[in-house]
Amino acid sequence: MAKYNIKDLEQITGIKAHTIRIWEKRYNLIHPNRTETNFRTYNDEQLKKLLNIAILNRSGLKISKIAELKQEAIAQKVAEYLNTDTNTVQKIDSLLQPLMDLDEVDFIQKVDAFIAESGMETAMTEIVYPFLHKVGSLWLSDSISPAQEHFVSNIIRQKIISETDKFSYLSPNYKTFLLFLPEHEMHELSLLFSNYLIRKRGHKVIYLGQFVPFADVQRVCKSHPNIDCIVSSFTAPFPDIDIQSYIDGLSKEGKGKTIVLSGFQLQHQPLKLPNNIKTFKKVNGFVKFLDNNLV
Repeated sequence: MAKYNIKDLEQITGIKAHTIRIWEKRYNLIHPNRTETNFRTYNDEQLKKLLNIAILNRSGLKISKIAELKQEAIAQKVAEYLNTDTNTVQKIDSLLQPLMDLDEVDFIQKVDAFIAESGMETAMTEIVYPFLHKVGSLWLSDSISPAQEHFVSNIIRQKIISETDKFSYLSPNYKTFLLFLPEHEMHELSLLFSNYLIRKRGHKVIYLGQFVPFADVQRVCKSHPNIDCIVSSFTAPFPDIDIQSYIDGLSKEGKGKTIVLSGFQLQHQPLKLPNNIKTFKKVNGFVKFLDNNLV
């Protein structure tokens, strides 16, 4: 069973450490263990209870009323609230509990419910992407383990692929997209979701996936001159080449094509972008690009 300090709880739940201490003393909501030096420590069950309490409290239920409920009643009220409420922040936070428990069934059920309610595209852009951003922040602060981050990433990966498989048609005026990640790049979720968005709109995709050598991108571009748009993402640092040189080479290879790039590396370096390259910081920008036929 994992152990958390009060700062971990603050980071994960969004509740200030000062508030947690007050709730402990005034309402006897959770019972921390103590180290030999008298520091508070918390286990998984206490964290889960606090996550549920946070959801109910943010929904407007007074903490004094929550304190009167048994743990089973708290969990039931959370489930009822999430089924009726439209607050995306609460839905994002509801995914933290199955993340901490590595509970695949619960995580999939919640994501499926969000998809059934608002559709895959909205569920991804408004709930799953912000959730993954929060997971990244928790990982950087050592509040969760790499195993937990990989756990949810793999579930989401499978969900995107299964939803993408539903689209096999091409629109009469379809465009052809080439999707790939550079050979050092392993973060595939954004590319998979781009694939979903493109196929949903009836376009054709040549999907090369992760770890693609630049020479292979060149060969595909030469053998398929009808490619209209190239899509890639740069999250990890380039190990053996300057990113500006890579972008310039890709622009030259994709002359006459629109090249769409995204990712962390583009946001934190002073780059000079050629005219045929578009960049988007958020997925909503790419969605607008597709819907406005800016290929």
